[in-house]
Amino acid sequence: MMPLSPALLSLPSPPSPVIFEAGPLTLRYYGLFITLGIVVGAWLTGRELARKGYDGALAFESLFVVVPLGLLGARLYHVATEYDSYANPFPTTFLEFWKGGVGIYGAVAGGFLGVLLFSRYRGVSPLIFSDAVGFPR
Repeated sequence: MMPLSPALLSLPSPPSPVIFEAGPLTLRYYGLFITLGIVVGAWLTGRELARKGYDGALAFESLFVVVPLGLLGARLYHVATEYDSYANPFPTTFLEFWKGGVGIYGAVAGGFLGVLLFSRYRGVSPLIFSDAVGFPR
């Protein structure tokens, strides 16, 4: 195995997390990479579903349920774990995603709930769908 080059270990982070801004729209690096992860994950899931004999398009269709529930779960988890920051003006600050604050554990739980709901709605076994999501080959 080849050792990592010291140059690779010292690559600097970008000076700003913002890729570009156009009016109120701001694209940040973490948002870009989360989106890329969702697209690649759906593509791999679609391939695995097709390999198992299902319609691979189900993976992309599921995103309409999985992503919103994942975002909601991520925000709920963050607000629950940082409740003191949101206690005073709770109803308004809870929905302000653009001010930061999401948690991966909540995203996974919300996304999994979305997978369960979608697979039940479309008549696919939730175990087969979850297996395709979690273990693409």
